[in-house]
Amino acid sequence: MEVRTIRRGDGDRAPASRRWRRRFAANLAVATLVAILAQGCSVPHGEAPPPEPPSTAAGRTGVRLVLQITVDQFRADLVLQTRDRWSRDGLRRLYEEGVVFSDAHHGHANTETIVGHATLATGADPSVHGMVGNVWFDRAKGGMHYNVEDPRFDIVGVDRAATGAAGHPEVTKEVHGRSPEEMLAPTIADSIAQAGGGQAKVFAVSLKDRAAVPMAGRSGKALWWSDATGEFISSTYYYPDRRLPAWAVAWNDTNAADRFDGRSWTLLLDPKSYRSSSRDDMPWEEPPAGMARTFPHRFERSTLADGFYAAVAASPFGDDVLLDFTRALVSAESIGRDDVTDYLSVAFSSCDYIGHRYGPSSLEYEDEILRMDRAIAALLRAADEAAGPGRTLVVLSSDHGVADAPQALAAAGRDAGKVVLSTIEADEAVTRLTAKFGGKLIRHRWPPYVYLDVDALRARGVNPELAARELAAEIAKAPGVEAVFTRGQILRTADGKLPDTGVARAVRRSFHPARSGDIYVVPKPGWQIAYEGSSTVRYATGHGTPWRYDTFVPLVIAGPGVSHAVVSRRVEAIDVAPTIAALVGVESPSRSSGHVLAEALR
Repeated sequence: MEVRTIRRGDGDRAPASRRWRRRFAANLAVATLVAILAQGCSVPHGEAPPPEPPSTAAGRTGVRLVLQITVDQFRADLVLQTRDRWSRDGLRRLYEEGVVFSDAHHGHANTETIVGHATLATGADPSVHGMVGNVWFDRAKGGMHYNVEDPRFDIVGVDRAATGAAGHPEVTKEVHGRSPEEMLAPTIADSIAQAGGGQAKVFAVSLKDRAAVPMAGRSGKALWWSDATGEFISSTYYYPDRRLPAWAVAWNDTNAADRFDGRSWTLLLDPKSYRSSSRDDMPWEEPPAGMARTFPHRFERSTLADGFYAAVAASPFGDDVLLDFTRALVSAESIGRDDVTDYLSVAFSSCDYIGHRYGPSSLEYEDEILRMDRAIAALLRAADEAAGPGRTLVVLSSDHGVADAPQALAAAGRDAGKVVLSTIEADEAVTRLTAKFGGKLIRHRWPPYVYLDVDALRARGVNPELAARELAAEIAKAPGVEAVFTRGQILRTADGKLPDTGVARAVRRSFHPARSGDIYVVPKPGWQIAYEGSSTVRYATGHGTPWRYDTFVPLVIAGPGVSHAVVSRRVEAIDVAPTIAALVGVESPSRSSGHVLAEALR
């Protein structure tokens, strides 16, 4: 059935984390909600009652395990295009048994991995949780900061020398430690851990550290994959004794990823059944070094050398690795085995790597979606075996969507391309501005931000916002630029005013004063801001804009107390955490601004 609801404006969004103070009020609200839902319409979202004692929480809600599945770069419309070939127990099970929110979006502008995961985890915008990008410029330290880096907490599970990469291909400095300390808002994992009174088991796993760490929050344990060694690792924030659990060590000792040496990634189904069967060898595809653009994709360690594990991650074999490790975790940690609600986040990353390399219209991306369906089916079976059938609350979503490759769009006659900020900086008009303001103007640039040399400007008696406005006006003239906003506009200071547009509001929700730049650049639809290093030519496409193709994600909630429905009104990623809280009877994360999605409550 389809649940038709009343659309609410942005101005109506309010926190859903306050507790009901009286049981009478709670009962009245629930009774009213049920009555109205039975009539097929909606009311402003209610709020979850206070958590029960940990010994009875799972018994009251029927939920022993919250399984939050986040598939990186899983654009909702592309997922649905494969629906005729889904297996019975994977995506089909979720879409036919759960509540499907068919118009779910991230409401912020900078749609990147850490930003989306942190938003799903906290129910807050980046302007609140602080994860404004995969990387930002740290003004105090004068260098780039990778989102979850923290040198105070060393890597556990592998030698530090093997993990010197900063976590992003364009950041060359060594970064060893990881922690959630840069997260400025609590998560749904923290709420479940608190309600469990120390008895809840809370874990987050992924191939990416920036997908595991935010989902684990400050109370859970995060483990992620090292593409340097093929092992899962963590940090001393989670394991202060510098030792991984025995089961994780045993799993690592199996060298599970090495079994793909000499194997080929072939199509799952008959080639004739693929919509993209004619697009197996496009000139814009950028497979990992040593790999081919066409099927079958063969993995030879002797050829790939140090890039072997990274190549495995950029294929469905990466999903297999994560799934195998997750099964070991669920068994060894007795996830979902008692009446204290546990939490497990599984963030699949290979879809993102494949989309970046081959593009979302590729044969590789289509096959990955079909294989992801089978991986989800296997994960759901593992959850049922652990917690018992019907005892797992499953939430499926994504951190962001993806754009078609600019070259593909241009080849089809569309206006598309890449915005290169360094080229704009070298423009003659910008050079004249630099001279006008007496010297150095730009300190650093990193998509989507330009950071001014504020100290130098002030030392010369120049108002930084004035300089930003003039520079923004020049950047706005560049090909492929849709809009440019200054810090003063975004923060609505006396020096500026933000336009009343959807794009401007999305930019404001992405902006954190201490971490964001002085100028925010939004490319036109079809255009992307290029990372100005090796990845500029190595990736077929990307994401990171406020346009629909980057914000549109699946959102499906299934499990105890949830009845099947398809909800067509627009909802947002910030609604996920408070809705989970309501369904399992715990307190919503304190800085969440999302609504409880009433259609998920029976």
